[in-house]
This record gives sequence, C-alpha cells and structure tokens, in this order.
Amino acid sequence: MGQAVARGMGTGYEKRAKARASAKKIASDVMTKYDHNGSGTLSRDEVKALATDLLNEWTPLVGGLDEADFDEIMRCGGKNVKLEITESELPDALSIMMCIKEHNRQLVELFQRYDADNTGMLDEGELASLLAEVNDGIPVKLSDVSYILEQCEPRMSKHPIPLTELRAAIGCWYVLANIPPGDHIKETFRLWDKEGNGVISKDELVSAMTNISPNNSKEDWEKLFHRIDKGKNGVIEFEEFVDWVMSGDNEDAAAACDVHELPARSSFKA
Repeated sequence: MGQAVARGMGTGYEKRAKARASAKKIASDVMTKYDHNGSGTLSRDEVKALATDLLNEWTPLVGGLDEADFDEIMRCGGKNVKLEITESELPDALSIMMCIKEHNRQLVELFQRYDADNTGMLDEGELASLLAEVNDGIPVKLSDVSYILEQCEPRMSKHPIPLTELRAAIGCWYVLANIPPGDHIKETFRLWDKEGNGVISKDELVSAMTNISPNNSKEDWEKLFHRIDKGKNGVIEFEEFVDWVMSGDNEDAAAACDVHELPARSSFKA
C-alpha cells in the first residue's frame, strides 16, 4: 500500500510540475507577443491590449473593460497598482482576467434571464426581480430601483436599461442595500449635485471640498476630481463617488458622509 501511495504522490508531483511548466510557457508566449518594446515587462497599455484580446466573448456585451478593471489586473492580487507587470507576475494577472471573464458571463446570463420580452432592455419591474435574485430572494425597495434607474444612462430618466448598464446598476444597488451608511453617502451626493442632474461636476466638487477643507487650493481639488473621475467623462458618477469615499482617499469627505471603516465591497451573488 505504501508503494501505491508513493506512486500516487509521484504522479501528483509530475502533474503539478507539468502544470507549472505549462503556465510558464504560456506566460513566456504572452510576454513575447505583447511586450512590444522588449523591456521584459508589460506596461498598462500592453496589458490593456492583452486583456482586450483575451476577454472578447462576454466582456464587450457588458460594456467592455474600464479603468477599475485594469487597476485590478495591474494589482496582480496585491494592494498596489503596478506600473508594469513582470513575466513572473503574469500568471496572477491572467487569473484575474479569467475572474473578470466569469463575472461578466454571469452578468450576461442574469440579464438574459430577466429580459422576459427579449427587448434587450430591463424595465423597473424586471430590474426589481433581478435584484431580488441577487439579494438571495429578498425583494428590494421600489424606491431604490427607481433611484438606480436614475443613475443609469440616460440620467434622471428611469428609462429601461440595456445590458451595458447592468454592472453599474448592480453596483449602485449594492451600495444602497448592503452598506449601513449608504443613506449618508446618497444624501451627500445629492447635496453636492447642485444642478440635480445625477452627477457631480468639477465646479461642484471644488465648491464642496473647499467648504469642508478651505486650507487646500482649487488646484488640489481639481486634481482630486480627475482621480475620482475614473471614466474620464468629465463628471463624477454615483458609483465613482462611492468608490472614492470608501477608499479612504480623503478623511474629510468620509466624515462629511458620516462614513467610518466601511466594509470592502464584494462581488454580487448570481
């Protein structure tokens, strides 16, 4: 029996060795293809090209990759966003890409399950049913569903949403439903949104932050605006605002939202 166990262990070691060798070969091949300047590392732009080529099935259907996705990939499972990825870090980056792929596949299937009339859009009732499934079968507040629709494009309209807006809708709901101080964040966002158009402009952020912390310059707050505006569309959307407050990037803002030691956001259940 001991010999049989030993043979089995030997086979297991051989399989793992082959898997490691295969992963190393894949990383080497990827590096050769995408390391255009021959630096031995992949820059953020080169990683973007790799991820765009690799995630070409489900991801385009949900709106493609955004800067938050690329930040997650460039962290390689760590805390800090790297400027470049080495060949030894590449397997971790590829694993994260596969997680993003699976997450987006779930989004597509979830959307299709609740698009009962096959219009390619989810109305208020369909979105409410979808969110109830995400919420382990517990119905969501219709007022929250209405608010979420207002945050999606087109703004403040409550129009049905396409698949490309579902990720933002679920993220918005998650904040409202799962974070105790969510009401404070929501209220602060509305107060800072002076024009009432569902977004915060650069001038609105500068004005709000100057009132909170007058010792900083206008240039400081403009730089902050560009950090928060991950989508680079010239405004701060609700989900971007929440991500910023939760990141702890500015203690004064967290205090304004009455937020302290918020729990990390996690993936939805589907």
